Formats: sequence, structure tokens, C-alpha cells
Amino acid sequence: NHVWRTHDDSLKVVGFAEMMNDKAQALGCTGTQFSNVHGLHDEETYTTARDVCRITDAALENEIFRAMFTAETYTVPKTNKSDARELWTTNYMMSLKVTAEYYDNRVTGGRTGLTDARERCLVVTAKSNGLHYIAIVMCAKATADEKETKVSFDPAQLLADAKKYAGKDKTILALAKKVEAEIASAG
Repeated sequence: NHVWRTHDDSLKVVGFAEMMNDKAQALGCTGTQFSNVHGLHDEETYTTARDVCRITDAALENEIFRAMFTAETYTVPKTNKSDARELWTTNYMMSLKVTAEYYDNRVTGGRTGLTDARERCLVVTAKSNGLHYIAIVMCAKATADEKETKVSFDPAQLLADAKKYAGKDKTILALAKKVEAEIASAG
């Protein structure tokens, strides 16, 4: 597992996707396979919302990842080739920097993604009513007016949705019951 620079000054990563697959498997991810490290579309790379949730939950335990995931802005320091410059999140749910239209003060972090093949994706964390949430949106189509979907962090609505879409999925139903118990004990 090495990283090195090639003659064209690009980085080459050997073995890192395999490490990612090993970690995903150790986290209990059964519907995930990585074939690259950059996240761009590849038919050999796939995942599920459940697995993204597991990976995100584990990654948030890492202080460096958590700092990046929750940052609204980052200043790239000046180098000998460029002046310092500011970057800001593309997750408008957590920042007022670009627009207030989607801002939600319960949102604590997030990452957006967009590819032609998989459309729009979003991983967002939030805190509401004393509970912490991870919401995953995958393969969302952009509407004609480019409106993004606002995610509801209302516990009652989330439970109703979980039960509605769970069908016979005992994991989702068990999670919904666990959240109901946490809400009852917190209230």
C-alpha cells in the first residue's frame, strides 16, 4: 500500500481500494465494493445507503475526518504556485455561504456528490431533539428548477417513513423500535 508520484506528477495509489474493501467488510457492509479511491463512477464500484451509513458512522470517530466533514470552509494555504484561497462546502444545508434556501441549523456535517451515471448523492449528519442522525440520499434526480430535497429530521416523521419503507426488513424495523425507545426515554 504505497503512494508515489509518477513522471507526470500524478499520484498513484496501490492497494488502497483493497484496504477500503477490507474496512467496509469489517464494518459489516455487505453491499459495497470499491474499485478506485476517488469515488468517480466505475461499474465495479457500488454501495448501498445502509453501508454508506455504517461507513460514515465509523469515519466520524476519526477526529481528522470529522473536522473535514463538518467544516463549512477551508483556507488552502499560500504556496509558491498560488495565493491562499478559500473553499466552502457544497452542502448548502449546513452553510449560509452560498444560499439560505436549504440551510437547516440542525445539520452538523455533510458531503455531496454528483456523477452523470449516479446523479446527485448526499450524506448529511444532524442533531435534533437530542438525537444524532445520518441521512443518505442516493441517485436523486435534479428537478427542472434544480431544487434540492430538504431532509426531515423530525423523529416522528423519520419513524413513520422507516416503518413505511421497511417492508419485511427486520433491521430497519428493529432500528425504528430502538429510536422510539430512545425518544420515549429522552422525553
